[in-house]
Amino acid sequence: LGDVRRRQIESGVRRVAERNAAKIEEWMRSNAVWRDISGDARRELKAEIIDISGKAVTVLLRHGVDYGLWLEVANAGKYAILTKALDAWAPIIWQEVQMEITAGTVILDEGA
Repeated sequence: LGDVRRRQIESGVRRVAERNAAKIEEWMRSNAVWRDISGDARRELKAEIIDISGKAVTVLLRHGVDYGLWLEVANAGKYAILTKALDAWAPIIWQEVQMEITAGTVILDEGA
């Protein structure tokens, strides 16, 4: 890829991540099935954008409380939310990434 096209793709992927991170956090908070005691576990669910040295953009889904691991694995995953969020949002994000990538594939005739 040329530098211009590479930058367009990188920008598009980053836009998709930025557009969806807050939506994913809200989705996780709304769809977590546990009963709140302090509200910390629900409030501290995070979808963070991580740019890995210009090579990849990752949306990291995580708990912000120490006992988040137990919500994911205890009781046969009854209270797990991260995998459910990944299952729900990965196809949406992938579709948006594909749309961003194909949106810039128009070839302009610079000689015209």
